[in-house]
Amino acid sequence: MRRIGKRMEPEPRLRWPSADHIQWTLDMAQNPLPFRRGRVIRYRNHEEANAHMDQVLAEALARKGLVAAGDGENGET
Repeated sequence: MRRIGKRMEPEPRLRWPSADHIQWTLDMAQNPLPFRRGRVIRYRNHEEANAHMDQVLAEALARKGLVAAGDGENGET
């Protein structure tokens, strides 16, 4: 096989986390997702599992928004 040009070294792709990402990580560590420990949930397919995870994340973000806005003490609606 014929090669044309020079081989180039790949650029390093290491990125440091942003301040927003660090803050989000710390917030999520203090307020974990509402999964009970030791509970096993079985799904029929990946789509069902993904839909459930999307729902749980949306509820957690909504709860966090309510608490941040001062509308709910525990994020309850």
